[in-house]
Amino acid sequence: MHLILDIDEFGITALVIKHALKKSDIKESCRINYQTLPESEDFDIFFDTALSYLEDHIDVASCSGAILLLPSSSVSFRTLELPFKSARKIKQILPLEIESHLPTPEVKYISDFQFQPPPYKEDQVPVITASAVESDINTYIFALSKHGVKPRIMTPRGYAVAMSLLEEDTLVNHFICLDLGLYENTITLIYNRK
Repeated sequence: MHLILDIDEFGITALVIKHALKKSDIKESCRINYQTLPESEDFDIFFDTALSYLEDHIDVASCSGAILLLPSSSVSFRTLELPFKSARKIKQILPLEIESHLPTPEVKYISDFQFQPPPYKEDQVPVITASAVESDINTYIFALSKHGVKPRIMTPRGYAVAMSLLEEDTLVNHFICLDLGLYENTITLIYNRK
């Protein structure tokens, strides 16, 4: 079973998902609003307290892994043009290339990228990047591991929904995915299945 944590600015929605051969079922769900938790200035303690609350209401211990849907407001998206298309080279230079484009350059970020589809000039390869504050990611990883759950995927909200739709319909190449939530709405554009 897997734990899905849909994190937004006001709380966390948790789902326990049981996977079968061709389908997945929601076994349990729970919503915790941050205002119901004891106040804490320390994000590490706050997130750990939220997980403890969730453990009291759903069977977190039965989950071998977790998928975290991060609030889009905590992820910085940028488009860069780079002089080469080697994924290995891009991974090496990405921290340096993106540093000046991030909201607070003195903070350490974890970044990933995806190529944008052609056409493009040979020496100007466009990539879209997503960066999150490294200390926040480490907080999620550490708190989940304390509760016996290994994070498998961390992705911005909306992106996961779009990728699921791509898996479901292999004939659709381009679409706009609107993920409308109670507290956050996300638009994801898919072009050539990317």
